[in-house]
Amino acid sequence: MQPRIYTTLLSGLLIAILMASCATSRTYGKSYPEQLHKKVDFNMSLADFNNLKGTSTSDMKDDSFRWVYLETVDDENMTDIVYYFDKDGDQPLYEMIFIYKDTIALNEAADQLLGPPNDGKEWRIAKDPYALTAWKYKTKLVMAALIPETEWAE
Repeated sequence: MQPRIYTTLLSGLLIAILMASCATSRTYGKSYPEQLHKKVDFNMSLADFNNLKGTSTSDMKDDSFRWVYLETVDDENMTDIVYYFDKDGDQPLYEMIFIYKDTIALNEAADQLLGPPNDGKEWRIAKDPYALTAWKYKTKLVMAALIPETEWAE
């Protein structure tokens, strides 16, 4: 092969590697359902979320110590995503609740995303910068980041 072909192949390989690394840049990688917007991540500020989604606090429920936003999802397995933002400081996103149409869809999603529970009936995922805990409740998969000074970290 000629040097030009090697250069072209090497360039293509580097582009593929960069694209793959960008696609998995979230803190918790593939632990999120595909219905979640690709730029939503734990610890993002309420302001950043509102800019991304085109929402405002007037679209949210004021729940004394947190802001609650309900997003309806048009999907065959999931109906809604609930987002919890702390009211203090940068108002980080610290909890997401994925509501499935039934327990069958919930169990399939939890198995695919998280594998078998590693703490009784719950999951504990040690990650930087914050550990993640997850559990099932009725038709919901609840995921919470243990961000200091938020509900689950205290």
